[in-house]
Amino acid sequence: MDARKCQTLAASPTKPGGLPWVARVVLGDSLSQGIGATAPDRGWVGRLAEDPPASLRGLEVVNLSFNGARAVDVLERQLDTCEDLRRHHDVARVTMLIGNNDLMKPSWCRELPATLQRLLDALPHGTVVGRQPG
Repeated sequence: MDARKCQTLAASPTKPGGLPWVARVVLGDSLSQGIGATAPDRGWVGRLAEDPPASLRGLEVVNLSFNGARAVDVLERQLDTCEDLRRHHDVARVTMLIGNNDLMKPSWCRELPATLQRLLDALPHGTVVGRQPG
Protein backbone atom coordinates (compact mmCIF):
# COMPACT_ATOMS: atom_id res chain seq x y z
CA MET A 1 0.00 0.00 0.00
CA ASP A 2 1.47 3.35 -0.91
CA ALA A 3 1.29 6.82 0.63
CA ARG A 4 -1.37 8.03 -1.84
CA LYS A 5 -3.93 5.72 -0.23
CA CYS A 6 -2.98 6.53 3.34
CA GLN A 7 -4.91 9.76 3.75
CA THR A 8 -8.18 7.89 3.13
CA LEU A 9 -7.13 4.86 5.15
CA ALA A 10 -6.10 6.94 8.13
CA ALA A 11 -9.71 7.98 8.59
CA SER A 12 -11.14 4.51 7.88
CA PRO A 13 -11.39 2.21 10.89
CA THR A 14 -12.01 -0.90 8.77
CA LYS A 15 -10.76 -2.73 5.71
CA PRO A 16 -13.06 -2.56 2.66
CA GLY A 17 -14.72 -5.81 3.84
CA GLY A 18 -15.67 -4.19 7.15
CA LEU A 19 -12.93 -5.77 9.26
CA PRO A 20 -10.64 -3.67 11.47
CA TRP A 21 -7.06 -3.79 10.30
CA VAL A 22 -3.67 -3.93 11.88
CA ALA A 23 -0.71 -2.50 10.04
CA ARG A 24 3.03 -2.56 9.72
CA VAL A 25 4.19 0.89 8.60
CA VAL A 26 7.37 1.37 6.56
CA LEU A 27 9.26 4.69 6.52
CA GLY A 28 12.18 5.40 4.23
CA ASP A 29 13.55 5.96 0.76
CA SER A 30 13.97 3.99 -2.49
CA LEU A 31 15.53 1.04 -0.67
CA SER A 32 12.19 0.57 1.07
CA GLN A 33 10.46 0.89 -2.31
CA GLY A 34 12.46 -2.04 -3.66
CA ILE A 35 14.31 0.08 -6.21
CA GLY A 36 17.54 -1.67 -7.13
CA ALA A 37 16.11 -5.12 -6.42
CA THR A 38 15.26 -7.46 -9.29
CA ALA A 39 11.61 -6.40 -8.80
CA PRO A 40 9.93 -4.04 -6.29
CA ASP A 41 8.57 -6.96 -4.28
CA ARG A 42 12.08 -8.43 -4.03
CA GLY A 43 13.37 -5.56 -1.88
CA TRP A 44 13.52 -5.90 1.88
CA VAL A 45 9.90 -4.83 2.43
CA GLY A 46 8.51 -7.26 -0.13
CA ARG A 47 10.65 -10.13 1.09
CA LEU A 48 9.60 -9.55 4.69
CA ALA A 49 5.94 -9.39 3.63
CA GLU A 50 6.35 -12.65 1.73
CA ASP A 51 7.65 -14.61 4.72
CA PRO A 52 7.16 -12.57 7.89
CA PRO A 53 8.04 -13.67 11.40
CA ALA A 54 5.04 -14.91 13.37
CA SER A 55 4.55 -11.54 15.10
CA LEU A 56 4.00 -9.80 11.73
CA ARG A 57 1.83 -12.38 9.95
CA GLY A 58 -1.48 -11.10 8.66
CA LEU A 59 -0.54 -7.43 8.94
CA GLU A 60 -1.31 -4.95 6.18
CA VAL A 61 1.91 -3.34 4.95
CA VAL A 62 1.56 0.43 4.60
CA ASN A 63 4.66 1.67 2.80
CA LEU A 64 5.07 5.42 3.23
CA SER A 65 8.58 5.47 1.75
CA PHE A 66 9.35 7.22 -1.52
CA ASN A 67 12.16 7.47 -4.01
CA GLY A 68 14.67 10.20 -3.15
CA ALA A 69 13.50 10.63 0.45
CA ARG A 70 15.96 12.02 2.97
CA ALA A 71 15.83 11.90 6.76
CA VAL A 72 14.12 15.30 6.82
CA ASP A 73 11.36 13.90 4.56
CA VAL A 74 10.64 11.11 7.02
CA LEU A 75 10.62 13.64 9.85
CA GLU A 76 8.45 16.25 8.14
CA ARG A 77 6.22 14.18 5.83
CA GLN A 78 6.12 10.45 6.47
CA LEU A 79 5.85 10.64 10.26
CA ASP A 80 2.72 12.82 10.06
CA THR A 81 0.93 10.19 8.00
CA CYS A 82 2.24 7.45 10.28
CA GLU A 83 0.82 9.28 13.29
CA ASP A 84 -2.56 9.67 11.52
CA LEU A 85 -2.59 5.91 10.92
CA ARG A 86 -1.64 5.23 14.55
CA ARG A 87 -4.52 7.42 15.78
CA HIS A 88 -7.09 5.39 13.85
CA HIS A 89 -5.61 1.90 13.59
CA ASP A 90 -3.61 -0.62 15.49
CA VAL A 91 -0.09 -0.19 14.12
CA ALA A 92 1.80 -3.22 15.33
CA ARG A 93 5.22 -2.28 13.98
CA VAL A 94 6.95 0.71 12.40
CA THR A 95 10.17 0.11 10.47
CA MET A 96 12.53 2.68 8.99
CA LEU A 97 15.55 2.61 6.69
CA ILE A 98 16.82 6.05 5.63
CA GLY A 99 20.00 7.99 5.03
CA ASN A 100 21.52 7.11 1.67
CA ASN A 101 20.20 10.19 -0.12
CA ASP A 102 21.44 12.41 2.69
CA LEU A 103 24.99 11.52 1.68
CA MET A 104 24.63 12.97 -1.84
CA LYS A 105 25.52 16.59 -1.04
CA PRO A 106 28.06 17.96 1.46
CA SER A 107 25.47 20.33 2.97
CA TRP A 108 23.06 17.43 3.56
CA CYS A 109 25.87 15.40 5.14
CA ARG A 110 26.58 18.22 7.58
CA GLU A 111 22.89 18.43 8.53
CA LEU A 112 22.44 14.67 8.85
CA PRO A 113 23.57 14.09 12.47
CA ALA A 114 21.20 16.73 13.88
CA THR A 115 18.35 15.65 11.59
CA LEU A 116 18.79 12.00 12.54
CA GLN A 117 18.74 12.89 16.23
CA ARG A 118 15.47 14.82 15.79
CA LEU A 119 14.07 11.94 13.76
CA LEU A 120 15.06 9.28 16.29
CA ASP A 121 13.52 11.37 19.07
CA ALA A 122 10.26 11.67 17.09
CA LEU A 123 9.83 8.01 16.07
CA PRO A 124 7.16 5.97 17.84
CA HIS A 125 8.49 3.88 20.71
CA GLY A 126 9.57 0.46 19.47
CA THR A 127 10.31 1.49 15.88
CA VAL A 128 12.74 -0.87 14.21
CA VAL A 129 15.51 1.21 12.63
CA GLY A 130 17.47 -0.51 9.91
CA ARG A 131 21.20 -0.05 9.59
CA GLN A 132 22.55 0.30 6.10
CA PRO A 133 25.69 -1.47 4.96
CA GLY A 134 28.82 0.57 4.71
